[in-house]
Amino acid sequence: MRSLLTVIACSCCYSAVPAFPGAEGFGSATPGGRGGKVIFVSNLNDAGPGSFREAVSAKGPRIVVFRISGLITLKTSINITEPYLTVAGQTAPGDGICIRGNEVSIRTHDVIVRYVRFRPGDISQGEPDAADIMADSHDVILDHCSATWSIDEDLSPSGGIRDVTVQWSLIAEGLNYSIHHKGPHGYGSLVRAIGGVSLHHNLWAHNTARNPRLGDNYGKPPYPLFDVRNNVMYDYGKICSGWTGD
Repeated sequence: MRSLLTVIACSCCYSAVPAFPGAEGFGSATPGGRGGKVIFVSNLNDAGPGSFREAVSAKGPRIVVFRISGLITLKTSINITEPYLTVAGQTAPGDGICIRGNEVSIRTHDVIVRYVRFRPGDISQGEPDAADIMADSHDVILDHCSATWSIDEDLSPSGGIRDVTVQWSLIAEGLNYSIHHKGPHGYGSLVRAIGGVSLHHNLWAHNTARNPRLGDNYGKPPYPLFDVRNNVMYDYGKICSGWTGD
């Protein structure tokens, strides 16, 4: 009977409607903003009506669609704290959307982000990641994104997170000789979790280390389950992955 119940439970899990065609892994079943209102990004401003910041900060299920393309320069970081969000970067015309100047941090549940470029650089004089998934986030998927030119890590799903997928994405060119207080720090991804995290079909390239670095949530149970497959780690520096304290 116990085996039968296990089979039924697994079957129910895999029968969930995927976030979008091609979504795989632990974060693939999130609905994101499905069924919610459509919010248009109509300018490249840091904040205010029509901005990316205002769209992702709105309450309730929502799908963010772009009427413009180009560079969005952030004066401060964006913390996404409202759940049930889909960011459809593939709707941007022309060359798409690039977010620079500061980091975008997901700190909630049920979020889909697709086809967005994150390039913070050292404009802010802080130590931003390009993008991260933090706090107790769960049911999050990033697809066909790129995260580069960060001061800390390029892309870090880290903390008390679970049911997260990063797929078909580029994590590259962390700024090694920049303004991090520890000195050289061109790192890829620091991954800490309390549940399932899937990293598949990604390219980590030209980072000094953490390509990615996997671990638990600083020794606190429950412990993570990592699904890492079909990735390429290219031209890393002192070490490919890492260890506690690196």
